[in-house]
Order: sequence, then structure tokens, then C-alpha cells
Amino acid sequence: SSRVLNSRSGPREITPRESGQTTREYSFPQASRLLPPWKFLAIHSEKSWPGVGDLPFPVEHLDLVEAHADSNGIQVPWVMAVMRQESAFGADAHSHAGARGLMQLMPQMQDELSVSNPFDPVQNIDGGARYLARLLDEFDGDIELATAAYNAGPGAVRRHRGVPPYDETQEYVRRVGILYRRY
Repeated sequence: SSRVLNSRSGPREITPRESGQTTREYSFPQASRLLPPWKFLAIHSEKSWPGVGDLPFPVEHLDLVEAHADSNGIQVPWVMAVMRQESAFGADAHSHAGARGLMQLMPQMQDELSVSNPFDPVQNIDGGARYLARLLDEFDGDIELATAAYNAGPGAVRRHRGVPPYDETQEYVRRVGILYRRY
């Protein structure tokens, strides 16, 4: 994916080679503590989702997400929201629990999904999208329950007959919901 260097002189137009979309770079002091400024881009194209407009959202790996979301029959904004919440678009992200990569796949799930290199964006996004599609099927198309299952596991969602009452999972579902609406 293309990377845009931060411009202190304000927004400037760029055109990423991969997508051909025209984008604008923005710099946000609070956001720069979380992600490098080049990861905050606003999409200016016919592919923009309603409500996105010129607002800044991370769009790293958008082409990969579009391809894998489409091939698995799930929504691009949902995958983008989960990936943003899981790893803040860091391909080298890893958790203390053992989750790895952009979609934070656990080792057992990596094996189930045949993801040999969880730090490879193509493999990780493909595996994460397939897992999200599986969860969406398992929970009869309910994105909220599938999102909760991605975080807490499908067993916890079944056991509680809904979003588990864990603070972490409740907050995760809330944040993914906000991000989903923004993408």
C-alpha cells in the first residue's frame, strides 16, 4: 500500500497507485499518538460509503479488504472496523494472548484458516474475513453477535444468548459499531 508522508503545510492531493482513488492527507495531533499521520486519509471517490464524505478515517489495506470481504459476502465497512479496533492497522501487531496481525488471529484460528504467516496482510485479512463470514452465518446474519463472537468467542455468545456481559466485549462491540457506521 502507498504511504503518504505528513505535510505540515496542510492537506495535499495524492493518488495511490493501487486503487487510483484520489485521497487527501490530514494531520491530527491526538490521532498521531495512535497512528502515524499518513494512515489518516479521507476517500474522495465514487467508492465512498454514504456518510464518509471528507472525514478522516484510516483506510490502510482497503483494496485487500474489498477483495476479501466481497469474496466472502460480508461488508467492507465491517471488516475495516474490526481491523481498526483489533490492530489499528498494524500488520505486525501482536497481543499478550497470542493474537497476531491485522485481524489479530489467535494461533488455533490461524491453523483452522490455514494462515501460515499471520503478519502477511493478504493471509491475515483473508483469514479474518473468512472467520467473520463464518461467525455471521453462525449467528444468522446478526453483525452485533458476530462481532461479539470475534472478540469473546462464539461459545461465550451462545452461553450468554447474546453479547456477553464482559466489559471488554461490550466496549469492543460498541467501538466496532461506531467505526462501522463511519466506514
